[in-house]
Amino acid sequence: MNHHQLRALTITKRVTSVFFILGLGLFLFSFFVSDPNSDYFLNIGIGVMFSAALLFACGTFFALVDRSSEKRNGYSEDTI
Repeated sequence: MNHHQLRALTITKRVTSVFFILGLGLFLFSFFVSDPNSDYFLNIGIGVMFSAALLFACGTFFALVDRSSEKRNGYSEDTI
């Protein structure tokens, strides 16, 4: 992997980690909130965690596709 791909993966991992921790915090916080608001925090927490997982999967997929297209075209840094 070249420097650009590693940088993109590092940014993807950091952003998704922050959002996943935020979603997990909201999810756990929903158990301690009064009854009318607990459903909102639960749904938002689950939604943020799911979005973070989807963002991580898409970012990893795009980095892998970029690498495979470079290898197919024959100008990968691994071959230089």
